[in-house]
Amino acid sequence: MAVANRQLAAIQSLSEKQASALADLDAATNDRLNAISVATQQGVINLYQALAVWKMARRDKALSNKITKLAASPCTYEPQSIEFSVNNSNNVETNTARERTLGLNNRVLAGLMLHTWRTQDVKCPETRFSKVESCCSGPIDISPYGLDAVFKLGSPIFNPDLYDPDGKMLTSIYNCSEISQPTFNIIEAATTLTVNAPPYCAELYNPRNIPYAFWHLPLSGLPAGFPVFFDINLSHEAAATWLQWVQEGLLVDDRTRGLAAHLISYNADLKVFAAIQVDFDFQQGGSIKVSHRIYTLSLELYDATPANLARYAFEVLLAGCIVMLMVLQLKDIGASVLTQKGQRRGGLKAYFSSGSVWLKLVNNVLLLAGMGLWWTFVNQHAKQFSMNLRYPVYTDLQPQAYFLHLANDGTGLRDVWSAISQLEAGISVLNWYYALNGISILLLIARLLRAMDFQPRLGVVTRALKLAAPDLMHFFLVAGSVFICYCMMGFLIFGNSLPWFATFGSSINTCFEMLLGEFADVNAALRDLGGLQVRGVVCVSW
Repeated sequence: MAVANRQLAAIQSLSEKQASALADLDAATNDRLNAISVATQQGVINLYQALAVWKMARRDKALSNKITKLAASPCTYEPQSIEFSVNNSNNVETNTARERTLGLNNRVLAGLMLHTWRTQDVKCPETRFSKVESCCSGPIDISPYGLDAVFKLGSPIFNPDLYDPDGKMLTSIYNCSEISQPTFNIIEAATTLTVNAPPYCAELYNPRNIPYAFWHLPLSGLPAGFPVFFDINLSHEAAATWLQWVQEGLLVDDRTRGLAAHLISYNADLKVFAAIQVDFDFQQGGSIKVSHRIYTLSLELYDATPANLARYAFEVLLAGCIVMLMVLQLKDIGASVLTQKGQRRGGLKAYFSSGSVWLKLVNNVLLLAGMGLWWTFVNQHAKQFSMNLRYPVYTDLQPQAYFLHLANDGTGLRDVWSAISQLEAGISVLNWYYALNGISILLLIARLLRAMDFQPRLGVVTRALKLAAPDLMHFFLVAGSVFICYCMMGFLIFGNSLPWFATFGSSINTCFEMLLGEFADVNAALRDLGGLQVRGVVCVSW
């Protein structure tokens, strides 16, 4: 009881001291304010300085009051429960499709598909230089290759948590029991040793019991190779991880002969699909030829808009005119082989002896073929095409290992390629349609000039060309012979030094560009040559 009384007395004493301290603080603050007022009236400080000092005084007073009150307040410690979650990986959406765009508003569909193919190594034919290199490229190879870099010591993405000497964790990820008829105990041809002992099957593991990274999956229209798909739901960090895994797994090696990248996008404002393809062709000379193609096409052709309905009406009218022209042509052919009494005579030969008849016939056939291609594109490609925003290609987008574990036995990847190939097939049909139309327009121009021949003024061009045809033919014959000789000279003299003349075809293109005046780069390269080739430059140039 005495102890409690002493503690209570101490608390009361602290309260009294606190009250006294607060009173002294108020008095000091008031004295300071009075001093500021006097100094201002006497002109010692100006109003701006007085305001700054007054703010400092108020701040000091508030800080002292806070310290005094907190010093006298009892402290209590109570346990608190706060729920939180730890996320040490990249977020990947699996139920919805993330929005990925090229530029501002070209939305990417499904993702980016890579497809590579490679060849086997075979022994080169015996030559004098076989000791220099005896390994050559052979037929297409579809056996699995590469390695999962997660289990590769020294790799930047090596995961020590998955490394165990017994291999239990490894075989649980690459489980050979999922294969219907796994292959074990293979005799290696190079060493005659028995490899791939259970549980390391030859379908998933190399002879050193390290899992492969890439497997062959047949896809229609593509060379026998190995597809890799980058899903649009991958985050930036996850996509970088996948790319690093592909690089460390050696997707591209010394046996790679080609790599193609396919991407599909859609622009909602223009209602246009775009098919983008980049090809990397590994040449026998050691270089890599890179080419790209970007095709755009609209598949919403006949929406219920006035412009589309008007176009549809004109297309139907054009189709009717083409059919009518073809019917009239066939009618003329039929009439040419009949006499007035129904007896046959050699009128067909006489009918086709005219050049204008052949011009009309070829033009009508091309117009009819172009019409057929257009309606084939409309009914079999434009109306039938469909593509989802995303496909479940792999079982997991955040795997610890086995990144290319296909979901549903590769159904998702086959569906992606089916949609891409369907769009590319429509593009191919449309390209043929455009080519036939271009030729048809040229023939129509020729028919137009031929039809103008009846009038003296309008037929000046056609009659002039007809009269000058023999001389023009002789001129082109001589000029063409000289041009081909120059192309052959360029190929023989510079073909081993300059890429512009490396083949006879490229030499023809280069000489034609030089004929048009476009030879700045070629001219600079020709000036850098030495030896007898400099004399060759003089011969070709002058």
